[in-house]
Amino acid sequence: MEWRLVSRNRQPRRLGILLVLPPFVALIGGLGAVTSGTVAYEGSTLFIWGVAVGGWVGDYGGRLFEWEGGRLQGLVARDVQGRELLGAKVAALVLGTLVLWVIPVPVFALLSRSALGVHAAFLAYVLGWGVPVTVVTAPLARIPISLNSRGVFSGTGLGKRYAGTTALLFLPAVGLFVWADSTFSFASGLAILGGASALLTPLWMRVCRGAWRRYRHDMLAAFREPDG
Repeated sequence: MEWRLVSRNRQPRRLGILLVLPPFVALIGGLGAVTSGTVAYEGSTLFIWGVAVGGWVGDYGGRLFEWEGGRLQGLVARDVQGRELLGAKVAALVLGTLVLWVIPVPVFALLSRSALGVHAAFLAYVLGWGVPVTVVTAPLARIPISLNSRGVFSGTGLGKRYAGTTALLFLPAVGLFVWADSTFSFASGLAILGGASALLTPLWMRVCRGAWRRYRHDMLAAFREPDG
């Protein structure tokens, strides 16, 4: 169902196509960042690199239930368990991230093992920290998206909930960047944080299910509003 949502509707399909481009930009800049070895002069490159790896979680995941809109009511009415629904969303975020992550891997593997290590650190951070944070905050959504709108910026999902989720995704990485004195230490911090968070997956899933149970009724009610 997640795949059909992306492939058959204009807005998520357009987003998926646009997100294929950043990995190539990260490929070019990433090699330079690792070669220089000094993180202080590579902030913009590392930012683009991180967005390339985490773009699917930040953009598609940032609108995780907004994509469903009013159809979510019908899905819930069919006795789909919250555990199953959240599991499907997690799987969609993980698989989409892996697809984007794999694109530059062959070049990194051939030209720079250091770059491949940083690339892997970003993946650990996005999967270990970014995915659970995104799923936990997803039931706070209140604005459905018009899936087949022709507007380029339709369905941006901007709002307090989206801004808060984005801040939670970025702030730990920004803190690590400020703390680090080299690309290696920055990447190590990302990997450690992502790995530690991944070890807490059972706890994260309980928190996700709790957020779903607590906020789903308000979300469904907002999606039913005529001007929603």
